[in-house]
Amino acid sequence: MTFVPLFCQSHHSPRGVAAPSDLVRRARSLDYHTLGLCDEATIAGFSEFDEAAAAHGIRPVFGCRLFMEGLAFAGEVFPTDFLIETEQGYRNLVRLLTRYHNHGLGEPRPLTATDMGELVQGLVAVIPPDGEMVRLVALRDRARTEAYLKRLVELFPMGPTFGISSADMEGAGLIHRLARFINARALGGTPVRYPEPGDAAAETFLANPGQAPGRSFHPLPDLKGLPALWPEVDVLARWKGDLEELPHEAGNVARRCTWRPGCIRRAFPTLDLERGFDPNSYLFDLVIRGATQRYGEINEARKQRINRELEEIKASNLAPYLLLCHQIAGALDEQGISRGVGRGRLVSSMIAYCLGISRLDPLKYNLLPKTLMVEGENYPPIHIEVPRNGAARLLAWLRETYGEDHLVEIGRVQETRRDQMINDLAQWAGMTDDERRLAHREKARLRSAGAAQRLGELAEGARSRRWRDPAFLGDLAARLAPRPRGWVGHGDRYALCGEPLECVVPCLRSTQDRPVSGLEERAIDRLGLARIVFVPHGLLDILDQAMRAARAQNPSLDFRAIPLEDRATFELLGRGDTSGIPPLEGVTLRCLLRRTPPGNLLQLLRTKTEARRRGEGERPPEVSDELPDVLLSYQCAYLKTNYPLAFYAAAIGTAIEQHENPVVLVREARRAGFDVHPPDINLSDWGTSVHGGIIRLGLSTVRNFGRKAWENVQSVRSGGNFTSLANFCERVDTRIINLKILRSLITAGAMDCLDENRASMDAVVSRLQRQMREREAEAARAQAQATLFDLEAWAAEQKPREAEVESIDEWNPWEKLEREADALGFHLSVDPIHRFKIALSHLVPLQVDALAARHIGKAIRVAGLAGGDRARQPPHRTRRRPAHGSGGIAHPHPATAGGGLGLLPGARHRSAAGRPSAPRRRLRLPRSRRHLASGRPRGSGHQGGSDRAGADGRESPDLEIADRTPEAFSG
Repeated sequence: MTFVPLFCQSHHSPRGVAAPSDLVRRARSLDYHTLGLCDEATIAGFSEFDEAAAAHGIRPVFGCRLFMEGLAFAGEVFPTDFLIETEQGYRNLVRLLTRYHNHGLGEPRPLTATDMGELVQGLVAVIPPDGEMVRLVALRDRARTEAYLKRLVELFPMGPTFGISSADMEGAGLIHRLARFINARALGGTPVRYPEPGDAAAETFLANPGQAPGRSFHPLPDLKGLPALWPEVDVLARWKGDLEELPHEAGNVARRCTWRPGCIRRAFPTLDLERGFDPNSYLFDLVIRGATQRYGEINEARKQRINRELEEIKASNLAPYLLLCHQIAGALDEQGISRGVGRGRLVSSMIAYCLGISRLDPLKYNLLPKTLMVEGENYPPIHIEVPRNGAARLLAWLRETYGEDHLVEIGRVQETRRDQMINDLAQWAGMTDDERRLAHREKARLRSAGAAQRLGELAEGARSRRWRDPAFLGDLAARLAPRPRGWVGHGDRYALCGEPLECVVPCLRSTQDRPVSGLEERAIDRLGLARIVFVPHGLLDILDQAMRAARAQNPSLDFRAIPLEDRATFELLGRGDTSGIPPLEGVTLRCLLRRTPPGNLLQLLRTKTEARRRGEGERPPEVSDELPDVLLSYQCAYLKTNYPLAFYAAAIGTAIEQHENPVVLVREARRAGFDVHPPDINLSDWGTSVHGGIIRLGLSTVRNFGRKAWENVQSVRSGGNFTSLANFCERVDTRIINLKILRSLITAGAMDCLDENRASMDAVVSRLQRQMREREAEAARAQAQATLFDLEAWAAEQKPREAEVESIDEWNPWEKLEREADALGFHLSVDPIHRFKIALSHLVPLQVDALAARHIGKAIRVAGLAGGDRARQPPHRTRRRPAHGSGGIAHPHPATAGGGLGLLPGARHRSAAGRPSAPRRRLRLPRSRRHLASGRPRGSGHQGGSDRAGADGRESPDLEIADRTPEAFSG
């Protein structure tokens, strides 16, 4: 076999320029049939490299460069290249990588001879031309060289291999003779850091990260000496005499490296099965038992469907996947963790229903079976819908069941995009702001291929280019970006392995300081590991919190046993009373529910599908995709009907956690007869809770109040309630609960239990904090200087001094309300709409709940509080509604079947006096835009437009129209 470039480095290496696929394309254009990838301290490019090689008909060789402590030079670090021969070699390389990255617990550290041990089997260890051997040859130290060669042979029993460069023929000849002396192999090959000769300019930037070397880039006179991919003829021409065989030896080594990325045996976690069972037979036994339990008699039609699905599962080798899903579902149920009813293709599977993975009977809802496999995947990911607090509990169970070293968060490469790369290059080259802006303007026309061609022409010529040239720098950015710059964790995706991960996937530390996999999700699936994906779902958060609060009233309540034919629940849905249930909150959907009250889940599904079709003009989704949300929505409606206090507390708490405005729910809860109280420093938990029949907001509602502040308050509060503001400041850590947090607590009403005069507390809080800090500093000095007896006497003399509260008048009601809204993000103690109660009574107020089919096509008047003006935008531009407060409008509006109308609670419009004021004028919409916004889940706002001219003839800015509305008024 002829020469093979075995040691190519992609952009995953610190000095590599191009992506693995670019290296493959360049090698194909040079008629290479084999190519090796050997990145520094990572195997992240393996999957892309393998796929690109298969697409271009190139045989890939995989390796990795690691750094070891010197065997002859103690305290110094030298590189060693490892090429993978077999699967055992891959496993050993992964273990070396994990050790190199210190088991994902810290910064990379060089390997030692002790780390190697038995981990060299299945690997070809190559001492590269820039390794320790070259240093010894240059020194001509015979004794140290002999000792080094002896240790090298002991470390690599199968024999080391020496990589030799043609740049130094005299040194190359000496290393070749030494290799023969110890019966070791030598081959010709140097690291290839970029595919194109023109990439030398980009490599200069990577090799000099501090600043540009000089003012200009000067092409090298001898391009053939660059570590780039060159035609085989040019490479062979460099070797003469006794060294002519060295480049051919690279092909012989490549022939030994037969491993390619693929499914690894025992990578997917499997259960310990009883004797006589394999995964398929055990799955069949479980399915028959589950079908008998759910259906009783298994008739012929059910039997045929079960057999068809089992045959497909066996052909696709999905039995281990379904058994793992079954085990996880059982664990969630045993621990009482709420979970979704099913999602995706599993909803249509009768096998999944019999195993308890899905709670939807596909026969009852006429769901046709779907293939569980997705093209290009070994195993589908396991999607798990749990509340926010359920993921951590399930992860703890997985670690306890399978082992701490079998589960890891899936990492992904964080990339430097084109804009950031231009900024980095501009700073490196010392460009001015104007030059940098010119480079940004050029980026739209720059492409990597064109940039490579222009840089190649520059390298072949003799003309130099200034580093600060915007066009030249733009070409460099186009060639380098996107470029990997670190690893981050997905946060919701995990890999579960059937054996210790250190043998299958390397682990390292992410930029968030968490252990993550050193392979991305696509590569992890190719290895055959299980992928667990946590899917957040707002309905599950509401259900979970409401169930826990409702169990105080009914301890035996179980969401799995909620009856699906509850008459009172369908009556509530028929009234359109769906606030707090995001999938059913849209005004269009409420109108349709009142027009055609549903009597079962299928009718509810039909109504929801009709609302989506009207609102979005799209084809209705498949029943299997829509049915899970409909069932969860029904369960929320059941709790709202039978346990309203628990439901409102959960819905309000979830809205606050998701940074949404809860005023609509607060207003509705008060209408239902439930008190909603602000946070209380002595009574509130972190989240919203129910105390003595009232809903108490949690301290997390207060802006600037974070987890650390909560932990400090909770630990101090365990010793007794706070009695005064001075007592609070004295007991808490003022370094955590600073003045900003204290004032937020006061204005939010959380300190009203200590003093009802918020203005006086706000006036003295800064003085109290200063006194506490002075006292802490004085105590620290006393402890540093006094004896134990002195400290006891000093402590006895120290008595907390109450702050002198000056006679300060309380804020007026509107100022108090404004400050409260700033601290909470919404109005709570007083509903500002009540200020206009008399004026609105003359308009004959119409509640949103009263909207019905009779209003379709009729003009109605909408009133609301404006939250502020926005800059004028194009007429049909869509914007997302802000989390805390929105604008409002007042105009005649036809109530069509297409959507909703909005009065925005908690929104404020400031007058000259700084107080909320009513809308001053009416805005008219064009005829083409007089429609109602389609119903959407909470949090997806709808932007409405206005005419360019207002009532006074001047142009008016577009104001926002809310989709979810507590009240509307028509005259």
